Amino acid sequence: MSIEAMLFDLDGTLLDTLADIANSLNLAFIEEGLQTHSVEAFRGFVGNGVFELVRAALPQANRDDENVARIVEKFRVNYAKGWAGETVIYPGIEELLAKLRERGVKTCVLSNKPDDFTREMVRHFFPEHPFTFVMGHHKGFPAKPDPASTLHMIEQMGISREKAAYVGDMHVDIQTALNAGILPVGVSWGFCTKDALRQAGAEIIVDRAIEILNLSD
Repeated sequence: MSIEAMLFDLDGTLLDTLADIANSLNLAFIEEGLQTHSVEAFRGFVGNGVFELVRAALPQANRDDENVARIVEKFRVNYAKGWAGETVIYPGIEELLAKLRERGVKTCVLSNKPDDFTREMVRHFFPEHPFTFVMGHHKGFPAKPDPASTLHMIEQMGISREKAAYVGDMHVDIQTALNAGILPVGVSWGFCTKDALRQAGAEIIVDRAIEILNLSD
């Protein structure tokens, strides 16, 4: 197998962002007089964009669109101040990206995190790595698992679907890859279990970042 383009999810794949997401939304909940959640509980909330994050974390009775939108704005203010507080790069990711660069494999970031945060965080944590594309969720494309943004990147790079892979930690990432007709690769260190990744349709699941390099052989 010789993959020429690797598309990566951000949260739970390249970066461990869970604590900062949890802290930022919990602070918004405190401001609203709502019950907060443990950091671990957020594993079940993330992956589908900020509006679905807030909706999933709210009590059923508080999930109306107006309430969600207001809390999303509070979350964004808090997260803008605290996204780098506890977030770290997962072990082995920097080595993997360097070796992919040496081999001439194109790399991209595609996240359901808002586009402005996605770009700022990639610049901050990976200042030396020349990603071909970095894209978060914005009005130009629907959120994952819709394949439009994935297909756009692949077409712009001039690479066939058979030579591309999407690497992620959540069922939505695997479904994105399947919808786009590219190789779905799951990582075991993120916010989802191996069983859930298998059930979602991951063809490959890796336990260490450097194992992804084998796909470019």
